[in-house]
Amino acid sequence: MAELAYVGNRGHGLPAFFNINQAVLSPTGTAANLNARRPMGGVPFTDFTVFKSNIRSWYDSLQARVEKRFRQGFSLMGSYTYGKALDYVTFHSNQNWSDPTRPELDKGRSDNDRRHLLAVSFLVDLPLFKDDRGLAGLFLGGWQVNGIATYYSGLPVDLLGARDANLDGRAADRPNLVGEWQKSRPSNDEIVAGATWFDTDAFTPPGVGEIGSFGRNVITGPDYKNVDLTLSKRFRLKGSHELQLRFEAYNVFNFTNFNNPNGAPTNNDFGEITSVVAPRILQVGARYSF
Repeated sequence: MAELAYVGNRGHGLPAFFNINQAVLSPTGTAANLNARRPMGGVPFTDFTVFKSNIRSWYDSLQARVEKRFRQGFSLMGSYTYGKALDYVTFHSNQNWSDPTRPELDKGRSDNDRRHLLAVSFLVDLPLFKDDRGLAGLFLGGWQVNGIATYYSGLPVDLLGARDANLDGRAADRPNLVGEWQKSRPSNDEIVAGATWFDTDAFTPPGVGEIGSFGRNVITGPDYKNVDLTLSKRFRLKGSHELQLRFEAYNVFNFTNFNNPNGAPTNNDFGEITSVVAPRILQVGARYSF
């Protein structure tokens, strides 16, 4: 069985937090007149946050699915999604708005946007010694293999500094783009050695009263691939008693899946990847039922 479908969604009135007393941007702004530029003044309204439902989102995707139901000792199911999710802010995120009076300035890829999603699962009854009634059939026959293989393209990387460069009272500004940030993907060894995921020299802090020119969630982080396998067998004992053995391997091929690079221009590790997802894990389990 195979299916192909288009899925589209236009969200209106999604909830988000707004700091409505964020200082108004001004080329003559200084740290000294920060509170004077707040619409509601300083204390006690320095950090006045409201929760409003006026955010928009967009989602479009092409989705495909194939399925082979269990027959002759084999089943298969696969799904693939090619999609794109956009919004002003991802659901319930405490957004550091470029300008809270103009949320559309932060329109970009959703924090959970992945362009490609592929998952394939399978179940196989191994035919080895299947009909053997002796010891070989008892111990070597009747084993079953099942697994799932997944591939996801990378998540977005948002570049937010921990410094209030534009003096709006929020220490989280996106940088200006002054060069070509894209570069060839560094090798795994280069990443471990400290190579950056993108060219960090392509960014500079915004000026006073200036919104950084680099958009939200433009950069894509590393992709993710994984294969999990399970080998299992049931031993039927007396009456309703049963013993099941399981040998499980997570990330059986030991793929190196990197987390996103550091996106804070003010951090010493800016652009570097400093952590990975779990490596291969093997485990053995047994379950006795009666």
